Amino acid sequence: MSEEAGSEVSFLMCLVDIDKAVYFYQLTAAKKLERVMTLKNTAGDFFKAGNFKKAAKIYQKINGYYNFGDVDNNNAKEDETSEEF
Repeated sequence: MSEEAGSEVSFLMCLVDIDKAVYFYQLTAAKKLERVMTLKNTAGDFFKAGNFKKAAKIYQKINGYYNFGDVDNNNAKEDETSEEF
């Protein structure tokens, strides 16, 4: 039996940062447009590559944002200086 068999190894792990999910309805109109355009471009790339299934899923996700009734959700509160915004 070698000396290594009785040795211990310990690890210390610390959480440095965590990304909190930001939901679509919480975004400003400008950020919503940015996210939708990014998704649209990604879907377009899949479509051009012939991956129609993946493109369709992304297009459905975009459509879902607007079918959820979120289109008018922020328009009245679109004031970046407001706490309610």
